[in-house]
Amino acid sequence: MKISAPISFGHRYLAELLPLFMNKYPAVQMEVNFDDRLVDVIAEGYDVVVRVTELKDTSLISRKIMTSGIVTLASPAYLSIGATASSTRTGRTQLHWILPFAET
Repeated sequence: MKISAPISFGHRYLAELLPLFMNKYPAVQMEVNFDDRLVDVIAEGYDVVVRVTELKDTSLISRKIMTSGIVTLASPAYLSIGATASSTRTGRTQLHWILPFAET
């Protein structure tokens, strides 16, 4: 079984579960890739792909496995230079330095 998942999802959810699956089903050969790129499911021969997004115009079969929230965080130092968390809610356009995926 060839699996692809984003790095953060793989580390957070799959890293603990895959060894349990492999112990229960030792005959299943596994190839697991944790990568943030959008793989070509058909051309690259994946059996299971996890994507943290909505699929648009696809002939692939998909199932929602969970809901994930987006959290915006800022340090006091960043906010002290004039950035505000409410700028997107009020419709003001403001440039921000962001890290789209971060995990500690």
